[in-house]
Amino acid sequence: MKKIFLATAILLFLGIGLANSEEGDANWCLTLRDFTKPDLVTARAIVSFYREPWSEWLRNFIANRFKGTEANDLRVVYKATSANLVFVDNHFKPKASMKAVMKEFSGNIPKEEELKRLLQELEEARQNLSNQFPAGVDPDTVMVCPSREPDKNFFISGAPLEKDQENTVIHWAKLQKKAYERLAEKGLEVDSTFTASFISLLKSKTLYPGFSWISFADNETAIVGFLKSDILQHPVGATLVVALKDAVSKYEDLAKSSQIIVSIPEKLKPGSHGHAVTTVQKRLIQEGYMEGTATGVLDEKTRTALMDFQRTHFVTPDGIVGPKTVEKMNIPYEEKLKWIRVTLEGIEEAPFRLYNQFIWVNIPTFSLEYYADGKLISRHKVIVGRSDGKEIKIRGKIVRWNNTLPLVSEIKSVVINPRWYVPDRIRVELKEKAGDDEFFFQKQGFVMLESARLYQLPGGKNPLGKVKFLFDNPYGFFLHDTPEQHLFKRASRTISHGCVRVEKALDLAKEILERDNPKKAAQIDTYLKKSDQTYITLEHPIPIVITYFPVSVSEEGLLEFGGDPYGWADQIGFKGFFYVKDAP
Repeated sequence: MKKIFLATAILLFLGIGLANSEEGDANWCLTLRDFTKPDLVTARAIVSFYREPWSEWLRNFIANRFKGTEANDLRVVYKATSANLVFVDNHFKPKASMKAVMKEFSGNIPKEEELKRLLQELEEARQNLSNQFPAGVDPDTVMVCPSREPDKNFFISGAPLEKDQENTVIHWAKLQKKAYERLAEKGLEVDSTFTASFISLLKSKTLYPGFSWISFADNETAIVGFLKSDILQHPVGATLVVALKDAVSKYEDLAKSSQIIVSIPEKLKPGSHGHAVTTVQKRLIQEGYMEGTATGVLDEKTRTALMDFQRTHFVTPDGIVGPKTVEKMNIPYEEKLKWIRVTLEGIEEAPFRLYNQFIWVNIPTFSLEYYADGKLISRHKVIVGRSDGKEIKIRGKIVRWNNTLPLVSEIKSVVINPRWYVPDRIRVELKEKAGDDEFFFQKQGFVMLESARLYQLPGGKNPLGKVKFLFDNPYGFFLHDTPEQHLFKRASRTISHGCVRVEKALDLAKEILERDNPKKAAQIDTYLKKSDQTYITLEHPIPIVITYFPVSVSEEGLLEFGGDPYGWADQIGFKGFFYVKDAP
């Protein structure tokens, strides 16, 4: 523990106190003895005061030294660690985990020789911190404090000194400051270089390893065991990333070709024949939905290919060519290629790469996937917010009132038999629906609180169904069941007021609780028989990531083109989040 002084008061400066020095706060002082110890807390304070805030300095260091995917990966790592070093400890020594990896995988680590040199330079930087104090000065009572005067850099506090002694101490402190700045640079250089090499080693073993290893990066046994395991692939990479990377070259070739444009004089149904059918068949063959040659007859083979195309473009899969199917067929291949690329980029930056257990909702493809233990547990269709509603500005972006917004949070509780507390804007709609029926709300099971807040009791008429999942966000969004299960049969499902309705939501609740709290999971049927709601707080909150990626992959391994249902491509884009809460 390091002593830090606020003017004349002495405080204990713990790791959590770093926030005060991130913006160059001058309210800290060090005894001379403390100023000789290699310490990350001191280094962060010095860099933040004399150069720029530590996190900004770290970002600039990464940007200047690394490029492309390597730089992006490091940004993810240091954001996840709150700008703390990963494999170098608080005393600027390599952690046991780094030593274990370098020993176990010697000869296979990228930049291995450079790392050995950097480690030697780091140790030299540690030794360059002088432990010799100015003569006649008590190192435990004399303190140096930061000053912005360029000719001084420090002023003296604590025990009084003669002028000559004071000048000697300030000169000594300037030299120590330079040594500390070099130590910080070398520490970050070693840490970032080894971290980049570690990620490269992971990627040499699997396409998409993710970042769940950050949570045990300081455990030599766990980190070496992870590198030796057969489950390095992050579960999203096992399907989606592989499929998207394969699709890039395919759609690059298609984008260079002359796309077949479809037009029809009338709907084409099974048995239809003629030139329009021939064009549709050629279009299906061109994109790989159908094999063989065009016959001009909409036969069973053509109908099956059409239904595959419709399913992957969120059109009702009826095997009939109507205006909606034609619209999807005439999406330019260049546009689809952009969607594939932006989805890949989004996944490369997605926060779910940090987790082994998480829920991922993707708005354009109306999908929810639950991952646990490094594998996909279940997939669920979802209903998301409508594309209409009045325009509102959120975080400088224009969206519609009913849009579901991308966000990152953590599910903290599951509510069985939930009440529905009616938002004001939906309450207006209910009043319109009630019309002159003064008993409407009573018949529907609504209760008015003294605060004038309105809620609906659990039951078959409650739109939240049998379960809801709560997570922090400023928009009032949550996941929930619905009694209107027939709506999941629709191909396109922008239907709700913003919350996400989940197909087989009770199954999802059971899967989550069986892992989190088996005793509670075993009592779900009992809770369902109650006349009121039951809150279950999760012992281990589950990260939830809601994205707006235009492309996904079906259970059958086919690309699904959800596109841009909210029209965000130009103004908002497909990446980024409106709210981010740090998940565990």
